[in-house]
This record gives sequence, C-alpha cells and structure tokens, in this order.
Amino acid sequence: RVRIRDRYESVSWSFYQLRQMIEYKGIRSGAKVIAANPEYTSQKCPKCLRTNKANRDRKKHHFCCRECGYGSNDDRIGAMNLQRIGMKYIAEVAV
Repeated sequence: RVRIRDRYESVSWSFYQLRQMIEYKGIRSGAKVIAANPEYTSQKCPKCLRTNKANRDRKKHHFCCRECGYGSNDDRIGAMNLQRIGMKYIAEVAV
C-alpha cells in the first residue's frame, strides 16, 4: 500500500526518465526520435486546427471541437496532433 501523499513519487515516472528510455530504444532500433512540445495537443482540433480549453472533457476523456464539431477520445486527438507535428518536421527536414 502507498500513502496518498507518496503516491506520485512511487508510481509515476519523470518525463525526463521516460524521454531517456524512448531515446535509448530509438537509437537501439535505428529510429530517429524527435521531441515535440505537447502543450495544448489534447485541446487543439486536428481538423480545423482551432484550440479551445472547452474542447476537452477531462473526466470523460472526450474531445468535441466547439468550432467544427469533430469529436473523439482526447488521447487520440493528442496523438493525432503529435503525429501532425512529426510529419511537419519530416517535411521540413526533407527539403
């Protein structure tokens, strides 16, 4: 059992540690790893690209764009936006 005040430290990884593990696995497999800013990725609509805090319902893990009505799981939306950032990076590097 873990006390509530000790829960965060005992059951979560630091983002730095997670990033180190991902970079290690990337180097080991020959994949390039890029760091993207995750800020607002779960609040930005991947269709119309508008950002609004009200787009995301944290308790239900649901995203619904207030502008265009697109809806999905909020983690999926974040992943779609991070993919877009990665694709943009690849396109810029290839030029």
